Amino acid sequence: MITEEEIYALMQEVEEELQREEALLAEEAIAVERQQMDAEMTLKADIADYEMIEIPPTPATTTMASESRGFKRSEEDSVPCPVCRSAYLFRTAVGVILCPNTVAAATSDSGIKNGGTMTGFSRPSLACNLRLDVASEGLALSHLREQLRSAYEEHGRGGCPGTLVFLCAEQFGVTTLSASCTTCRASAVII
Repeated sequence: MITEEEIYALMQEVEEELQREEALLAEEAIAVERQQMDAEMTLKADIADYEMIEIPPTPATTTMASESRGFKRSEEDSVPCPVCRSAYLFRTAVGVILCPNTVAAATSDSGIKNGGTMTGFSRPSLACNLRLDVASEGLALSHLREQLRSAYEEHGRGGCPGTLVFLCAEQFGVTTLSASCTTCRASAVII
């Protein structure tokens, strides 16, 4: 038979163990909250960095922006190219979203050689392949901007310190813009 003192001692042990577990859970909750705050701060910084990309004027982007006809661009639709990050995207009158560096590369005398590296330009980032035919979907630049924002937010929620890399590629006869991260191995189709 168990005496009253033994029951009291047993209850005291259980209570002390519960207090230790509560303290550990509280520490874990604080650590998780800190990680979430850090991830949110990183996400906000990534989005702010993307939105604040200052694109230096280059002969290709200046020429294309000023001489091309059929391009429509307004300030609310200004979207930095996620692939080359050195120009603003345009939506043509026929419903194609493209980077001026794609057009500059295609019309350059030197052209694109060896897997997309541009010759004849001092900056290899001018070789860009972002060209999305969105006429049938009726998508605007604002939709692409929101898709990019969602990709950054989704990636940031996981707390990954890596950077998203964007690629425009043809798959099954359809050109898609996708994002990937080599750090966490995440990938997503943007459009």
